[in-house]
Amino acid sequence: MMRLLLLLLLLHPTTILALWPKPQQLEQGQELIRLANNFTINFRPPKPTTISIDLASAISTTLNQLQTDNHQPLTTDRGRANHKRLTTTKLKQLSIELTPKPPAQQHHLTSTTTTTTGCDQEQQPIHSNIDLLLCHHPFTNSNYHQATTATQPQSQSLPSSTSNGPSIVAEMQYPLKARDEAYEIKIQATDHTQQDYTALLSANSALGLLRGLQTFSQLVYTLNPPPSTKETKTQKLSGGNEEQTVRYIQGPLHIKDQPAFPYRGLLLDTSRNYYSIDSLKQTIKTMSAAKLNILHWHIVDSQSWPLQIPFHPQLADNGAYSEHETYSVEEIIELTHFANARGVEILLEIDTPGHTAIIGESFPELIACKNKAPWSNYAAEPPAGQLRIADDRALALVNEIFDLLTTQIPGTLFSSGGDEVNKKCYEEDGPTQASLRAKNENLSEALTKFVMKTHETVRRSGKVPVVWEELVLDEAIPLAVDQTLVTVWRNSSMVQKVVQKGYSIIHGASDYSYLDCGLGGWLGNSINGTSWCDPFKTWQKIYSFDPYKNVEQHRHKQVLGGQALLWSEQTDEQNMDGIIWPRALSTAEVYWTGNQHARSVSEALPRMHDMRYRLVQRGVRAAPLQPHWCALRPGQCDLPAGTQED
Repeated sequence: MMRLLLLLLLLHPTTILALWPKPQQLEQGQELIRLANNFTINFRPPKPTTISIDLASAISTTLNQLQTDNHQPLTTDRGRANHKRLTTTKLKQLSIELTPKPPAQQHHLTSTTTTTTGCDQEQQPIHSNIDLLLCHHPFTNSNYHQATTATQPQSQSLPSSTSNGPSIVAEMQYPLKARDEAYEIKIQATDHTQQDYTALLSANSALGLLRGLQTFSQLVYTLNPPPSTKETKTQKLSGGNEEQTVRYIQGPLHIKDQPAFPYRGLLLDTSRNYYSIDSLKQTIKTMSAAKLNILHWHIVDSQSWPLQIPFHPQLADNGAYSEHETYSVEEIIELTHFANARGVEILLEIDTPGHTAIIGESFPELIACKNKAPWSNYAAEPPAGQLRIADDRALALVNEIFDLLTTQIPGTLFSSGGDEVNKKCYEEDGPTQASLRAKNENLSEALTKFVMKTHETVRRSGKVPVVWEELVLDEAIPLAVDQTLVTVWRNSSMVQKVVQKGYSIIHGASDYSYLDCGLGGWLGNSINGTSWCDPFKTWQKIYSFDPYKNVEQHRHKQVLGGQALLWSEQTDEQNMDGIIWPRALSTAEVYWTGNQHARSVSEALPRMHDMRYRLVQRGVRAAPLQPHWCALRPGQCDLPAGTQED
């Protein structure tokens, strides 16, 4: 019936169903279905005996957004003509149905030779231990809410719920590929008269329900009262109990959706400039709305060390910008729980051995070429200084810190960094050269030993180590192909080299994904106003990225996803929203929708406008994409056909 209705209604003008990211499958009719003033969201029988706090909170958040977004259609009349098309019947509720998979289809901790695509589809052979780690190896901190205690593959089901019912937080402890984010939404007439409509959201998991709720919140639009009654906008209708402001959904509707890639991220650097916990929470909420699921937190660097380490308090005492600009382990755990409840994992990074000059404020004996001039000879940016990798005390310090963070802070991934190690610094550092001679090692051997030993610490916690590309391309460190993820950042052309070595990769190339490119120079005496990775990466440029470019078909499984990256030389919480949003929405769709649909910036722009205005309604200071005039007139601000860009 829905397909016939769609064919008939396509003869009439349509409004844009502006969902972001675009669902994998979508069917839509043209009826404008009113939402009842007392619209609610309820579980459909058989209901869970209890509902977890995080899932209940997600439902409450969705209801609040439906009431407060006040988002009108982006048309010149702001949808005024739609009053004539509104149905007389009202949609009274969204029913939720949780349909867990039978035990035979659930994820298991097992050493058998088969797993599944995305860990929950058709069975296929395990190709390497990285599949096992990403599909079958949960986080092991027993102090964290509902985390599993399993540390090695064994015959045991992953936890699908908590004592309080199906839980988003519990499911976020699943390995990356084992998370089920699929959902389905149906809004349809109950009979052929189309006088009554029902709405159903179904999923196999709490995480899938969350993704469906996030989509549902984008379906609702607001209409102001007709001009004749505008002056009574907030008054009650005569003889009724409903305000004249109308909320509606365009239907009937059928959405089936799931992500194309398990990793969809945003990197944020909090060392060069500090961001408060509140600003990080706002960013996490916005990421969640866009279905981004990894916050790669580059928490420390050469400029500052805001991370409080209980057994080495001097690191933050001497390395933070102030006593108020720090993060305690307890705050990070609380923030992680906040993020997990919204379907976001925090990937913590402690970049080593480079980018560590700030450690010299507390342990000067462990840092080579600290503040050595000119800085440009010894570092990518000031200040110069990096860990003395041949000094056993430096290795011991890093392992202490890694052990604390990987065992106490929840997550399935941990980044040890590894980029921009400056060889000249070590070659001119007397203590490093003395240590190398004493151990009869060369610099390459010392670096390899340092990285391999720190990765042993990471893996003991059950986490998968993540590194920057230099360690496997430039340094040729023999990191375990089946136990390491590699982030490609310098240029997208590097992807092919990394995957050909057998590594699974995360896209983050500067030529497509760096949000700080093109903001101008930040060195004080530079008058050129350029940045190293010019030009500015527009949303269109980010959106044009093909995750499988130059990746052979049989290596597609090695592409886990990608991220947008914001290095904070010229950004802090005062301007972060406008730098990140809405451009990071492009990243969200590239890795959620993937190549399921041919991507077109002309088709995407009206949808991105719509999402950007929704975010603004929710308190996000997202930058405008165009003049408002253009947003109300899709296509009229495009380059004329045949016109070449300068």
